[in-house]
Amino acid sequence: MIIDGHAHACGEYFNYENIIKVLDSNKTDKVVLCPGEANSKKTYGLPLLSEKYPKKDFMFAVNRVIGFVTKLGGAAKHIDEQNRYVYKLSQMSPDRIIQAYWINPLDRHCLLKLEDDYKEYGFKLIKLHQCWHKFDISCESFKKITEWALEHNMPIFIHISTIRQVNAFIQIANKYLNNSFIIAHLIGYENIHKHAKNRNVFYEISPPQLISLERLKNAIDNVGANKVILGSDTPYGKNNLQININRINHLGISEYEKNLIKGKNMYKLLFT
Repeated sequence: MIIDGHAHACGEYFNYENIIKVLDSNKTDKVVLCPGEANSKKTYGLPLLSEKYPKKDFMFAVNRVIGFVTKLGGAAKHIDEQNRYVYKLSQMSPDRIIQAYWINPLDRHCLLKLEDDYKEYGFKLIKLHQCWHKFDISCESFKKITEWALEHNMPIFIHISTIRQVNAFIQIANKYLNNSFIIAHLIGYENIHKHAKNRNVFYEISPPQLISLERLKNAIDNVGANKVILGSDTPYGKNNLQININRINHLGISEYEKNLIKGKNMYKLLFT
């Protein structure tokens, strides 16, 4: 079982035919697909920084760029329509395309949308992104989303923007001990794993251009392979799914641990 645990409905994953083609060519069973840039077939090349600076968490610097570009292009304004687009893609192959529902805590109707859209879409995961929507993790809206997710036995996937927000997340995780959280891109991993008491915090490992093999190995050593999740972040980086699968396959860990990372961890979060 291989699951691409983090990808966007654009670039190589813009349409159904390409999604299936990419999955098949990488012998991947499923993809967790969330909204992306509307009507975009572009794949982005990223500089290979991870092996030049293996100990560095580049995402805090990259987040500033993401925030600027997103604001400039207005991509965040299209999340509702992109959630529907992902839903339509998932209905073409529900056994292979799993919908991740992107929610904006700054939208005063977000909880009503969450409830209504869940009845229609039946999504499996909630996605939040602080570079697209500049909410505070400590806000009341995020707490209510967390409570809703717990009631529906649903994991929350979150892209955290700053070190301050990493600390805010730790406080939330320590309050909501029964929720499952997935941290995008190993952001703030070194701090979170030391201070978060919640045993259901998982770490996603894309993109390989920014996540070094050293940090990946360090994460596995510290939290265990049962808390690490394969992702591609398609279309942000070329051949990310193939690169990350190959990375995992060549790690000096057992086949059982490799299979956990490649898909079993995410499958358990979504379907049990």
